[in-house]
Amino acid sequence: MVWQRGDRLNYEDFLEKYRIVFLCFLVLFAILSARLFYLQVIKGNYFKSLSDQQHTNIVIERAPRGEIYDSKGDIIVKNRTTFVVLFYPFTRTNVPASEIISQLEKIINKKIKVDMGSGFQVVKLVDNLTRKELFKIQEKRLSIPSISVLEEPKRESIYPEATSHIIGYLGEIYPGEIDNMDGEYKLGDSVGRGG
Repeated sequence: MVWQRGDRLNYEDFLEKYRIVFLCFLVLFAILSARLFYLQVIKGNYFKSLSDQQHTNIVIERAPRGEIYDSKGDIIVKNRTTFVVLFYPFTRTNVPASEIISQLEKIINKKIKVDMGSGFQVVKLVDNLTRKELFKIQEKRLSIPSISVLEEPKRESIYPEATSHIIGYLGEIYPGEIDNMDGEYKLGDSVGRGG
């Protein structure tokens, strides 16, 4: 815009408005910069630890085994769904494992006996949860870090006394057995025990 000599007052008025707008942008930029500095530098460690606690865990779930039928088509062995509580001791949290276990004991009204092992393996804390216990744990999930509740298939034999010697069963690997096994087995894996 070209300003004429007679429009000097209009020009000064334009400059005053321009300065006010520029000053508003400058103040806004200073506020945003201060907030960014506060979040990144001053509160940076807090948000990093919060992010570490909420990261994704990779969980290997056991695949359900097939159902077994007799020659007449009647079911002999089926799968039923149970719920288990897993503990991840390797996640970063400010809550000690003993406090997490005591919180779970209060929720389910049972004593939990568990061997934490080396601290780098997922540990099964509770097996065969009832629906009521499951919902209680899910309600308190945010206050109990480093745990997850998973569905796990369990084998259920219809005639255990008559068919167990044929069907067999699975069991967890004992610490002494791992050395004698070929493959990539680890504590907590299941292997065939009979049948």
